Amino acid sequence: MRLRTLPQAERLILLGITCAFVSWAAYFIYVSSVVAVDGVRYFSLFDDAMVSMRYAWNFSHGQGLVWNPGEYVEGYTNLLMVLVMSCFTALLTKEHAVLAIQVLGIPTTLCTAYFAMRAYEELTTLETGAVRMAGRVSVFLLTVTYYPLLYWSLMGMETGLLTALVTAGAYRIDRFLRSYESRDLYAVSLIMGLAYFTRPDSAIFAVIMLGLVAVHLAVKLSPLQSGSMLAVPALVYAAFPISQVAFRLSYYGELLPNTYTLKMQGIPLDVRLHSGLAFISPFLEQTALLGTILLIGLLLTRSSRQLLLVLPLPVAVVYQIYVGGEPWQLWRIMAPAMPLALCAFVLYAERALCRASDWLRSRSAIISRRFVPIAVIGAAVAMAIDVNSAFAGQMTFKTRPFQFVNNESNVNIAAALNNVLKEEATIGVIWAGTIPYYVDLYAVDYLGKCDKYVANLPPDIPDRPGNWASMRSVPGHNKQDFNYSIVEKRPTYTQTLVWGNNDVREWGARRYGSVRYLGVSLMLDKDADPVRRKLLDRT
Repeated sequence: MRLRTLPQAERLILLGITCAFVSWAAYFIYVSSVVAVDGVRYFSLFDDAMVSMRYAWNFSHGQGLVWNPGEYVEGYTNLLMVLVMSCFTALLTKEHAVLAIQVLGIPTTLCTAYFAMRAYEELTTLETGAVRMAGRVSVFLLTVTYYPLLYWSLMGMETGLLTALVTAGAYRIDRFLRSYESRDLYAVSLIMGLAYFTRPDSAIFAVIMLGLVAVHLAVKLSPLQSGSMLAVPALVYAAFPISQVAFRLSYYGELLPNTYTLKMQGIPLDVRLHSGLAFISPFLEQTALLGTILLIGLLLTRSSRQLLLVLPLPVAVVYQIYVGGEPWQLWRIMAPAMPLALCAFVLYAERALCRASDWLRSRSAIISRRFVPIAVIGAAVAMAIDVNSAFAGQMTFKTRPFQFVNNESNVNIAAALNNVLKEEATIGVIWAGTIPYYVDLYAVDYLGKCDKYVANLPPDIPDRPGNWASMRSVPGHNKQDFNYSIVEKRPTYTQTLVWGNNDVREWGARRYGSVRYLGVSLMLDKDADPVRRKLLDRT
């Protein structure tokens, strides 16, 4: 299937959906930007993506792949995304590099939609016709309207790139299962290898794909033939994690990334499972209809090839439970599996509607199959509304995008600090992305994503695991030592003096003073020389 070979009506429909999506995405980028207190418009990604942008900026400006120059800590889990970001930070200003990454989310999402359509084409049993056209349009529509995928893509997270790679890998795997051409298998190895560089836990999807291939080959070929066909592609894929571990050991001196240590080390499995189950429950509620249809469809069709579309979603859910959930219920880990799951929904819906139409036609001459394409698209629209119902306010811009208030606050803090602090000043932050990226001074990461000492601390586990009181208790945000980060390091600016069970406000009251500059409250060291000017409105 090539776009230029599609019927003109279908191309016009797809073009219309694409234009609507691009317009919506452009407006999303605009409303997620901030006009700061200094009068400058700043673009801002999700804060974790801004951490990656700081790595990219330092890397592209000769400081190394580091958060603080001279400190070798792997505080990212998205190497390929960091390298992509570094291409833009090398060429553009800080604000425009961020904007470029947001804009990049648009073609990335469109690529995902295209490969989802290709996967649908490989699996549909219909001959060319109006129903098949409706199926392609439905898959495209469902992909470019799934809000969690759009949000993470346009806010600079690696989720968009990972989803495009996973969807492309699934398409090429299905081509291989149909034709058994080795080039498809090699393509999958390279695609999923790049997915590993994008995010290492994408290995869960690679295992599904290569596992299905191994099962199919074991049935069709002898053990020697199947083994020889799989050996080289498996080695090609394995070269990616092996090379990244080798790089990590030589560059950072660690076997595992600092983020893994921060989120997993010291947190008992039962605590993670309780937390993960509590976190995932709303997702299961939001996708209950989709999950039910996929399960029924899989049981009725008994198609092993369609497992390729269905399995990634439950596997992602299990993985999310295992790691203990996240602070943000926007389904970052499940989003890469959703285009494939929605593709499977369209396949099952069109099959059911065609059979229902045939059954009704056998009993009434009035019933015509020409209504099936409309019904397929109607089912897709209904499913799009269902899976996005929790995000309707953000999708229609009745409410600001998730985390906008925090982004706005952090941008304003950065703008004020750039007017207050000298180059030798230091900053201490809870939000390790936006402020350090735009301020570009030595920074202290209180929550340890970019600090090996903090990442290796024992976690602050709540009394009621599975019912996390706040973001302060979630894995990744539940390790801190303010005696080390604030009392010992004493940054010129500190974003807070209390987090979780860490409270140094009594000590800080004697050494830090609250200052308002450009309407922004800043907590500055009273005795620090690196303050650029004398501020008279200390309180």
